[in-house]
Amino acid sequence: MFLAVAVFGGYLWLLLSGSWGVGSAATHTLMELVATVLALVAGGIALVRFYSRPEIGFLVLGAGLVGAGLLDGSHCLLSAAGFESDAPSSLERLAPWSWFVSRFYFAVLLFMWWWLRKAPWAMQIDSKQLASPVFIMTGVVAVGCFLFFALAPLPQAHFDLALLSRPEEFIPGTFFLLALVGLWRDRRWSEDRFEYWLVITLLLSSLSQWLIMPFSATLFDVSFVSAHLVKILSYLALMAGLFCSMYQTFKQKEQETSRRRQVETRLGATESRLQLLFDLSPVGIAMTDVGSRRFLDVNDALLTATGYSREAFLELDYEAVAARPGAQTEQDIETSLAETGRYGPFESAFIRQDGSRFPVLLSGVKLADEAGREVIWSIVQDISTRKQAEQALVKDREFLKTVLDNLSDGVVACDETGTLTLFNNAAFEFHGLPPEPLAPERWGRHYSLYAADGQSILRQDDIPLFRAQKGEVVRNVEVVIAPVGLPRRTVVCSGQPILSPEGQQLGAVVVMHDVSERKQAERQVQQLNTRLKLATQAAKVGIWDYAFASSELIWDANMHDLYGYAEGEFDGRYRSWIDQVHPDDQRRVQQTLDGLLLKSDPVECELRIILPGGEIRWLKAFAILSRDESGRPLRMTGTNWDISQTKHNEQMKNEFISTVSHELRTPLTSISGSLGLLAGGALGDMPLKAKPLLDIAQKNSQRLIHLINDLLDIEKITAGKMTFNFQTLDMSFQLERACEVNQGYAEAHSVELMLAGGGVGHALVRADEQRLQQILANFISNAIKFSPSGGVVELAVQELDGRVRVTVRDQGRGIPASFHARIFQKFAQADASDTKSTEGTGLGLSICKELAECMGGGVGFDSIEGQGSCFYVEFDDLKIESSEPDPDTPLPEGAPRVLVVEDEPDIARLISLMLKRGGVANDVVFNGKQALAQLRVATYDAMTLDLILPDIAGSKIIRKVREWEQDEGREPLPILVVSVVAEEGRLEIGGNFPVVDWMSKPIDEMRLLASLRHMLPKGLPASVPRILHVEDDKDLCEVVNVMVSELASLDRAGSLASARRKLAQEAYDLVILDLGLPDGSGWSLLPELKELTQRPQIMLLSATEVSFAEAQQVDAVLLKSRVSQQDLLEQLRALLEQTRARRVIATAIECETATPLDTGAN
Repeated sequence: MFLAVAVFGGYLWLLLSGSWGVGSAATHTLMELVATVLALVAGGIALVRFYSRPEIGFLVLGAGLVGAGLLDGSHCLLSAAGFESDAPSSLERLAPWSWFVSRFYFAVLLFMWWWLRKAPWAMQIDSKQLASPVFIMTGVVAVGCFLFFALAPLPQAHFDLALLSRPEEFIPGTFFLLALVGLWRDRRWSEDRFEYWLVITLLLSSLSQWLIMPFSATLFDVSFVSAHLVKILSYLALMAGLFCSMYQTFKQKEQETSRRRQVETRLGATESRLQLLFDLSPVGIAMTDVGSRRFLDVNDALLTATGYSREAFLELDYEAVAARPGAQTEQDIETSLAETGRYGPFESAFIRQDGSRFPVLLSGVKLADEAGREVIWSIVQDISTRKQAEQALVKDREFLKTVLDNLSDGVVACDETGTLTLFNNAAFEFHGLPPEPLAPERWGRHYSLYAADGQSILRQDDIPLFRAQKGEVVRNVEVVIAPVGLPRRTVVCSGQPILSPEGQQLGAVVVMHDVSERKQAERQVQQLNTRLKLATQAAKVGIWDYAFASSELIWDANMHDLYGYAEGEFDGRYRSWIDQVHPDDQRRVQQTLDGLLLKSDPVECELRIILPGGEIRWLKAFAILSRDESGRPLRMTGTNWDISQTKHNEQMKNEFISTVSHELRTPLTSISGSLGLLAGGALGDMPLKAKPLLDIAQKNSQRLIHLINDLLDIEKITAGKMTFNFQTLDMSFQLERACEVNQGYAEAHSVELMLAGGGVGHALVRADEQRLQQILANFISNAIKFSPSGGVVELAVQELDGRVRVTVRDQGRGIPASFHARIFQKFAQADASDTKSTEGTGLGLSICKELAECMGGGVGFDSIEGQGSCFYVEFDDLKIESSEPDPDTPLPEGAPRVLVVEDEPDIARLISLMLKRGGVANDVVFNGKQALAQLRVATYDAMTLDLILPDIAGSKIIRKVREWEQDEGREPLPILVVSVVAEEGRLEIGGNFPVVDWMSKPIDEMRLLASLRHMLPKGLPASVPRILHVEDDKDLCEVVNVMVSELASLDRAGSLASARRKLAQEAYDLVILDLGLPDGSGWSLLPELKELTQRPQIMLLSATEVSFAEAQQVDAVLLKSRVSQQDLLEQLRALLEQTRARRVIATAIECETATPLDTGAN
């Protein structure tokens, strides 16, 4: 830029000062001659640069300079002195136009150089092939222009246009300026010295053509001469740039030569390494002559794979080792070799020396060796292992495909580019479309993917598979699939990216689980819940739910209202609820819930609660139980509703009935007694006409008394005033007794009363004997009343799923189906005709139902009209969870031995277990002959004897034993008679035989052991203390059992219900109690433990802390998290010692107050 300003400034100075003067033709010829030489020399240098490193730009530049030099030479010749006389045009015309053509040609060629350098396609042209046409074009242009100027008349060159005289000079100036602007904007001139000088050349040329020559008015004026000098300067600048380029090229050549030597050195080293690689490569490599197809070289890996020696292998041709490929493959190999000089890789097979084949991956390249022969280097890779892996992979893929296609869940996968690669059958069924190569942004609309609301199409960023493909782990995303013509589905999608072992993402997979049915069910449940909520709100029914896992009790708003709480005020603790139940109802409510846990049948009960203000409210409660697959309770759900008004009405009714019944009982007793005296002839014989009337009056007075008694029983049960004396009962014995009691009533109605054979032996239940007989009497009397004359009423005992059932079956008319639902309601009778033909109040069955439920049992019936009826009562079988000692447990050394003589196996087993628990060894025989034989071969300390045996009566056995003892002078053997006819046996034997005690069945364990203790000379050994551990954690129970094994015998109860059953069957010295149990709190068991006849010591072993007031209710408290084995054992020893001391005192008092059972024995 500074150069241009300096040149232009010098020109202006010359122009304005006029000190230069006017040039001459000789001066002009000299300047043009210099310019011609410079242009030709510069063009030659450019062409040398082109041929040293061919670039089309230097070809164009060289041609431009040579052409410009030739045109400058023509311009010099045409404008020389004396030439114009031979030309048709004057010098004033020849000189400007020949100058213009030279500058125009050079400007166009420079612009083309810049343009070709920018064009991408110019790099693909073979510049050497283009050189000749360019040179020819240059010569043609130069010669053509010279001839044209020499032979053709030329137009005027100077114009009188104000300051401008030669406006045509702007045309080459424009091309110079365009090339200058292009180079200036490329900014390469700041780094490339050639382009730097080229920019100076273009700048001077543009200055000459735009600011100097257009203002030349005449030949050889200042502008004319200045323009020629600037042209010379531009050629010099361009020559300087070419010299720089040549220097740079030669320097690069020198560097390339140095690098080539280094490469050759490295190539030699590489060749050595390649030879080493060839020898040591694990892949087979062989060189084959193209012409002869024979092997020229082979490496060790291929020799090992084929089994040949090197000499033998090099004697072979290619076809002897390589299996012939298919025709198409062979053609492809030949084509590839011809076009590219290489082939493969493709799979083929090679033949071993032993003739076997192995798969290979074959590839090769055709080269020339040192001798110029064409050879093929073949790479032979043994792919046997890969093939086996591929076959295994195919099997695995087929297996996986089969598994995926048989899944009910849809599985979709894509690769790292988002192309869908997997659609199992379920996914196809969901969408109704196969996978297609779609962009992720089209997945939502194409596959009908909607958001969870089912209204809006999923955006690309929300589609689970796209999110997983972007690296996100997707879990439980709801998507609605709604394809046209297919069912609408709601699916839950989970997915994640698929990663390689190196952590590179290979794609993504999503699993779709169809939850349409669940969602529909949820909607239905929601609708039902809404309706239920409205219904319960309208009916003021409270709903509750108790979860056993969390021990959390949940109430709805109505429950809070029923119990006097504000909504959300209840703390959700089971203990808080049970504490609000009236104390008199707590045990009954707990027993009802225990029954629910045992049977899983829905239960209901009525209870009283104490509101926060002290008011008592009656509620009706209903509960159902749900369990998991293993049978473990999961949750209890139920309802409560207010029945206070109903209870008030019932109380008024019951009080009225009670009052009336009590008031009627006294006069009725007098009336009945008086009628009885009259009927019995206390006042003499009655008139014959009066007797029937007297009988009618007496019979109806008895009916009225029965009615009043039933009403009073109902009133007692309802008021909770009826007491029960629970004991272990032999159900078979109870049935026999009921049959005997009702035999007269059956005979009076000409009905046969019989016991069914093939029963279950002596099934044991826990009940009140008097109330059980009341139930059986009612069932039997009803069966007799409704049986036809000559009919049979059959009684039987059955064991069904842990329950003992007594059935009473008649042959009456049966019960109509329409009456089944009301059969156990109060005052319910089938119809008016029954009422007339059979006597009764309609209260009997209702009383039976209430009595059975109060004793933890139940009643029911089966009946088909016209085929008779079968009523039953059932209770829990005590043998289901009896705490039996291990029969292999050794008894203390020196323990007394007793002979048990009992023909019923179940009774014999029961007596044997009772004796073993009392520390008494025993042997069991089942008839009289075995008993007598056993007494002669073994020595016993006592014997228990049933009087009714299948072969010899028990009384005869006693006589024979006593006679045998008298003959041999032995001490009398203590004998304990255990029989249903013990009293009859006592009367039969009398006091003739000493040391005999008597016990009626059913057997009381305490009574049995107490009798033996008195009968045996040494008494019974001290029994091992017994502990009941109430704990639902089996592992903890096992640990505690190991700890106390040397101290006591331990039984486990995993729930409150199980604990209550065990306490009903057995007596324990100590109870270890946990508070958090599956079916309630351990606190609810405390009142029952304290009411036991033999109250055990009570120790809390729980995870929760208790208050001081709560700790006062038990004998000891230990926390699971703080107790050690030593603390536990010391506490147990102390408690058991207290129990033992208490028992010793009780036994001493018993001995002092006891009276002899048989005076003859003493």
